[in-house]
Amino acid sequence: MEQQLDVLLLSAGYGEGHHQAARAIQENLQRIWPGCQITMMDYLEYIPDFIGQATVGLYKAMSKHSPWMYAGVYHLTSQIAGMWGWSHIEYSLGRRHLRHLIQTVYPKVIICTHPLPMAVLSTMRRQNEKLPPVFGVVTDYVLHGEWIQSDLDRYYVPTRRMQQQLSEHGIDSKRIIVSGIPVREAFSETIDTHAARAALNWPDVPTVLFLSSALGTLGGVVEACQELLLSREYFRLVVICGRDKTLAEKLRQLIAKDTFHPIEVLGYVHNIADYMRASDIIVTKAGGITLSEALSLQRTIVIYRPIPGQESGNSRWAAQRGAVVIAKTPESLCEQIETLLANDALRITLSTRAGHLAKPHAARRIASDACEAAGKINRMTRN
Repeated sequence: MEQQLDVLLLSAGYGEGHHQAARAIQENLQRIWPGCQITMMDYLEYIPDFIGQATVGLYKAMSKHSPWMYAGVYHLTSQIAGMWGWSHIEYSLGRRHLRHLIQTVYPKVIICTHPLPMAVLSTMRRQNEKLPPVFGVVTDYVLHGEWIQSDLDRYYVPTRRMQQQLSEHGIDSKRIIVSGIPVREAFSETIDTHAARAALNWPDVPTVLFLSSALGTLGGVVEACQELLLSREYFRLVVICGRDKTLAEKLRQLIAKDTFHPIEVLGYVHNIADYMRASDIIVTKAGGITLSEALSLQRTIVIYRPIPGQESGNSRWAAQRGAVVIAKTPESLCEQIETLLANDALRITLSTRAGHLAKPHAARRIASDACEAAGKINRMTRN
């Protein structure tokens, strides 16, 4: 054994959200536990590159171009608790490397923010392999079968309904904590919108922030922006394209064609919380992390074209509680934006309900529990 690690954070690169959840927990661990030795790993690094790239590419292609196909796969596999088909291949290819890592730096606690490493570790434990406490963090508001792993020490879930669902699958409710979805501390800081705009040197005018996905899985963004630029309502449009350079270039071509709406097109940004605070309305996809971030900041949220599957489930959960509105076409998006900009009371109602659903300190709770678990291991070792 080379050196003992305190906490191993395991994610998987199917979208940026799972990594962001892990970073939020890491941020709080470093704050609560100074000197804590933490490593964050992407499970896809343990399998051959061509397989990891193929699975991520397939996920991106289905999400953006064939959402109906993605929905079919999602709903089919959701009926199967634990691992299925392709997950078994990834499990088999990555297990040996993960076992070696654990045996090399034997962590005191392992925290997973994606179901794939959760499934691998749960299976290893059933096969009587020695593991430290393993925590699983669910990052959506709906439960997919892959999240259901019976051999974890603790679950962190966003809602009481999900706690009940896991209990119905035979998991002891005492091991299931309703924490919320972890977001970084920056999203717990709510300030006045006008002050937030001033901090960014933005003009103090109505602002719509359009968040594309970091991996470019949200389709119809160009068409939506074209429709928004036809609106007679005056507003500033800021579009964040993530790492999708092709989308950014297409949108920049629109700038020269519009003389009424100020437009700013950006790539990947690290201070996304500042941009969200400075905006009157946020248009976004319905990933669990992005939705949780917007809820925590008590923003007015419009979900655009939720992908059938976890995104449609997330958006339905929030819409049923009156915290978001949903637009499935560019035309309906423009109508929603115009209605919201013209109705201050409606925006306040939506943002207030968003605040009621928010759990901005979920990461802090998970980090605190990890510290407690590691402390118990230290005491057992000394005794």
